[in-house]
Amino acid sequence: MSDLLTNKIKTPDGTILESLYTHHYVTHLDANGFKYMVDGGLSYARRSLNKEFPYTELSVTTKDSHYLIREEFTWGNNYDEDGNLLEKPCRIRLKDMSTEHIISILNGKFASEGKVENVFKSELAYRSCT
Repeated sequence: MSDLLTNKIKTPDGTILESLYTHHYVTHLDANGFKYMVDGGLSYARRSLNKEFPYTELSVTTKDSHYLIREEFTWGNNYDEDGNLLEKPCRIRLKDMSTEHIISILNGKFASEGKVENVFKSELAYRSCT
């Protein structure tokens, strides 16, 4: 699989499950009575398997179009100021981020993973052409 930029599925009852970081194990008991899970953040994609009631894959990778990436890739804080994991992380879609915010992330070296850094650089290039 290409490098993950989002790691998510949709269960048969329409619930979206997304793993935001490595070992972020997310589960849901679907209306059909089966349990679904997603895990791995942007490091790997681990799923539950149910052949009778399959999930819909919604992950986005570096091989997808930039249009899809800017619609689906999110950035945000998973931790509060004290380093505690937030129960509900604050996330913003790439397309909704200000140019100044993206530049600040790149200048601060907060996007140290090459694939994420490239997403931000591609977005800046996209904006300069539109």
